[in-house]
Amino acid sequence: MRDWKIFVVNPGKYAEGEETGEWFTLPISEEEVLECLEIKGGNYFIHDYELPFDITDSEDIEHLNRMYYDYEALIEGTGLSQVISELVDYYGSLEEVIERAYDFAIYHVNSMEELAGKLVREGYFGEIPPRIVDYIDCGAVAKNMENNGVYFQGASVIVKGVR
Repeated sequence: MRDWKIFVVNPGKYAEGEETGEWFTLPISEEEVLECLEIKGGNYFIHDYELPFDITDSEDIEHLNRMYYDYEALIEGTGLSQVISELVDYYGSLEEVIERAYDFAIYHVNSMEELAGKLVREGYFGEIPPRIVDYIDCGAVAKNMENNGVYFQGASVIVKGVR
């Protein structure tokens, strides 16, 4: 994953016309930021960022750190990084995606048709006699799944979401 970065400025110096600030890579403690920018009183502004979601200029650094750790835990080894932007677009925020993550079904397949075949063979649609399984039109099953579910497809992963 690429680094999460925030550009933080000292509002006191900014108000005096000094346009100075620093880029920080998350996770970082708020105390380190305050010390580095010589900020008294704990007020700071985030004027720019490189994050997988939008924030306000008054976002709490500790909250961003928690989001970072939650995101890392979410995508570690799951393949969700391939579809994270689509998930955020659909659910409205990274926080909502993280909240719903345990409801997702993650399949390491390359296509909906491959997923349909996998689910047919595993009995997802009920018990099907083995001699009939090869005759099932997995393309049609995949189309039906797409029409009746919420799926996000990456290069080698498909995520079944929840509405």
